[in-house]
Amino acid sequence: MTPDPAALETARTLLRDAGTGYLATLLSDGRPYVSLVNLTTSGSGMPLFLLSRLALHTRNLEADRRASLLLVQERDQTIENHDDRLAGTRVTLIGTVAPCTGSDLRTRFIGAHPEAETYVDFADFSFHVMEIERAHLIGGFGRIVDLPGFSLNDPSAD
Repeated sequence: MTPDPAALETARTLLRDAGTGYLATLLSDGRPYVSLVNLTTSGSGMPLFLLSRLALHTRNLEADRRASLLLVQERDQTIENHDDRLAGTRVTLIGTVAPCTGSDLRTRFIGAHPEAETYVDFADFSFHVMEIERAHLIGGFGRIVDLPGFSLNDPSAD
């Protein structure tokens, strides 16, 4: 099944524009744990994180790489009901998160988060990327689109 092109582009835009997201991982007892994380995109358009081994979400990922990432569109003050967060656009990305290496990761991440330059080289920090298996897009009330079995990789990304 071919994903709805408009929904796919909306999800890609949310990912490209997101500076932070809500990362859900699994605790050792199987219960979910959600944390706020900084992110940018890898060269292939996947979510890229700089995570500390001291953080609970990183320790959770070391035991079980399954995760989801909620990205929420910033409020648009020109839209009616801009105070109603449930009327906005958001996407949940579902997949796995694993450590990664690459020559451009540091530059990409610091470009999106200049404050990270103060800790990016600490020994407990490393880069991780999310491999997306499916997504669930909500474009406000009444617009709900499952985007299964595809990648959010944007062919136009570096």
